[in-house]
Amino acid sequence: MTYTTAVRNNGPNNVVGATYEFNFPANLTNVTVTPALTSGIAVVTGGTTTATQYSATLSMNNAAVVTFTITGTISSFPTGGTLSVSSAVMRPQDVTDPDATNPDAAVPTDPQSECDALPSGVGCNNIKTDATTVSQTPTTSVAGPAQTLCAATSTTLAANTPAVGTGAWSQVSGPGTAVISNISSPTSTVTGLVTGTYVFRWTISNGSCTPSTSDVSITVQAALGANTITAPATTTFCGSGDPA
Repeated sequence: MTYTTAVRNNGPNNVVGATYEFNFPANLTNVTVTPALTSGIAVVTGGTTTATQYSATLSMNNAAVVTFTITGTISSFPTGGTLSVSSAVMRPQDVTDPDATNPDAAVPTDPQSECDALPSGVGCNNIKTDATTVSQTPTTSVAGPAQTLCAATSTTLAANTPAVGTGAWSQVSGPGTAVISNISSPTSTVTGLVTGTYVFRWTISNGSCTPSTSDVSITVQAALGANTITAPATTTFCGSGDPA
C-alpha cells in the first residue's frame, strides 16, 4: 500500500514545533515514511515509527508544503475487511489554529480533540482519513483427479469447496461443448460428453485478489465394437485324467 498526504501551513505566521501523525492498524507492516519539501521552507525532525503510528515534528514557514509518502505491506486480513488510516497535523502549544484549537490550557496531545473543539466544532481540515477495502486471498483451487471413462456421456466433477471466495467451472478444451449443470458447484455434473479428452477449469475468486485456478482432464474412451469374445469349448475328463 502507498499513501500520499500533504501538509500546508496556511499562515499567516510561521510555525515551529507542530506535530504530524500518520496512524495505521497493526495489519500494515514494514511501514516506511518519506517526507519531501514540496514548496516553501520547512524542516521535518524526529520522525519515529511504532507498530501503529508515525510521528514527526514540523517547523514550517507560511505557505510551505511538506508531502509525506507512506508505504507498507498488508500482512494480515483486517477486521471487517477494511484498512483504515488517518493523517493529522496538530498545532504547537503557543499557536492558535482557527480551524483546530482546543481552548483549554493543556498541551495539545490529541489531534481529534483539537479538531472537534469549539468554536469551530466537529470536523476540520487538519485530519484526513482513508478506508480501503481489502479482500482475502481466495482458497487454493483443486480441480480434482483426472478421470478416464468408457463410452460415458456424463460424469461428476470433484473439486474442492472454497473456504474463501466462490468457485466457477469452465471448459478449457475438448472434442465438443459439454454441458456443466451447475458452474458454481464443485461437484457439478457434466453431460454431453463424446469420445476424446476434455479439460475443465475450477476458478476460485474473491474480490480484487488474483483468482486461483486448476485444471482437470476427463478422457472418454470409445466402446469396443464388433468384437466377440468366445469361451473355449468345454471338455469333460475322467477320473484318470484322460478325456472321456
